[in-house]
Amino acid sequence: MEFFKLTNPNLWISIYLTIINAVLMCFASYKFFQVLQLGGYSIRAYFNWLKDTKARWISRVIMLFCFTLVTLIASNVLLGAYDHHKLLGYIGLIFYFIFVITFIIAMLKVPQKTPLKLTKRMWRLILLYFFSMVIVSFLLLSISIEWVNFARYSSIAITIILIPLMVPLCNIINRPFETLIKNIFKKRSRKKLASFKNLKVIGITGSYGKTSTKHFLKEILSQKYNVYSSPSSFNTPMGLSKVILKELSQEHQIFIAEMGATRKGDIKEICDFVKPNVAVLTGVGNQHLKTFQTLENIKNTKYELIESLNEQDNAYFNINSNDMQNLYDKCNLVNKKRVVLNDQNQDFTCFDIVANDKGLAFKMKLKTEIIDCKTKVLGDHNIENILLASVIAYDLGVTPKMIARAISKLKSVNHRLELSKAQNGVIILDDSFNSNVSGTKQALKTLSYFTNKRKVIVTPGLVELGDIEAELNEQFGKDIAQICDIAIIVNTHNKKAIESGLLSQNFDENNIYFVDTLRDAVKLFETVLKHGDVVLLENDLPDNYI
Repeated sequence: MEFFKLTNPNLWISIYLTIINAVLMCFASYKFFQVLQLGGYSIRAYFNWLKDTKARWISRVIMLFCFTLVTLIASNVLLGAYDHHKLLGYIGLIFYFIFVITFIIAMLKVPQKTPLKLTKRMWRLILLYFFSMVIVSFLLLSISIEWVNFARYSSIAITIILIPLMVPLCNIINRPFETLIKNIFKKRSRKKLASFKNLKVIGITGSYGKTSTKHFLKEILSQKYNVYSSPSSFNTPMGLSKVILKELSQEHQIFIAEMGATRKGDIKEICDFVKPNVAVLTGVGNQHLKTFQTLENIKNTKYELIESLNEQDNAYFNINSNDMQNLYDKCNLVNKKRVVLNDQNQDFTCFDIVANDKGLAFKMKLKTEIIDCKTKVLGDHNIENILLASVIAYDLGVTPKMIARAISKLKSVNHRLELSKAQNGVIILDDSFNSNVSGTKQALKTLSYFTNKRKVIVTPGLVELGDIEAELNEQFGKDIAQICDIAIIVNTHNKKAIESGLLSQNFDENNIYFVDTLRDAVKLFETVLKHGDVVLLENDLPDNYI
């Protein structure tokens, strides 16, 4: 074939173009890589994103494809028809690069809650994607130049429309290799943990409250022990493996591992190499119901932590819900304990609870001892988390006096009912990390403690709730109407459901505002807020809803 002769300039031009184009496609695929990573590299989660966002990013890719293709073909036909004007046919490629670069810049300017992390796994995926795009680009160019001469380099635009499919396809191709790497990391982590003779490993899981409980537990246990707890985003098999291998040392006496899950078997996979000897279940709810499908699947997955324990190990349950009581009853371990509020007949409880905008005060019963506790941490529900952490610490030898002292020094976890003040005198109650049905009720209840002040909520609503999402967001709107004076709804995902709930309670329609992003909401503050207002930032949509 004439095209593949080394003396053919079209061959070398095509090689250069394929390399440049493959680099551009890597940048143009940023959003698709980011969503794939946010979904734990799950193909199902990736296509759920396309469905939930009505494939708006595919629409943008199609528009880019149409613009570039029309421009390339037009330049080929109009400017490259005659041999002596052939160089003019390359003008279309200039416009092609301009359009693609403009698309990339616009994509990167979109506000991001969690930007793409260039982990080693992501670099491996991008490298595979790059070489795949090189091959595809070169094949398209060689075919069009050899057999569809009028098209010439126009076929390179086809690579744009392949982006939404090439990203998950490369992920599928890469999966066996990533599984092998993950298994190696888990094996090394298991071996390292086995080398610690007296290390106590505490596993914490739940639909909500696990990060706060982990934070409180670390602070209380640190009164007596050298404690290491996994960072908030390291609650997956690979994340925990990395912190075990890089951060955990022989000096640590206790390792607290937060265990996240989005589908059945996730907790079991972590437990198989972390080997916890203390299990903590913070609560069960409908978080991630979209991936779990049923509440029963969620309960069974959380219970995988209990099933990993040996007979002599300890298990702790926050049974302030019927679902957790069922799991407690199901557990056959001798060393199982439960915590419950306002029941002095229990061995472990809190009572005489006073909650306000300054924090919490309560009495805590630890078997026969009763201690007075105060903390600046906000939110009634945090008493459950503090009690759960205190009971574990008490069983590990931390004295009640030390526990009370640690509780007095506790601080709110970042973006979980975190209190701050803006320069204009506005009080910010930041509960934006994530949210669930129970959490929204507690956040609104905490907001209600700020009496004689205008109350403003900024929220995109609740997500990942499957078929009941609209129903629960409508109820959320009704709850907002009972507490708030102004509602700012972010994004369109739950707009109709929340608005319906608000209006059903005769909420003033003039006090409902709609914005696209949290950044737009902050801009709105300048015209809406007054000195002394209290603003609740309730939830923040992950980037796969934008």
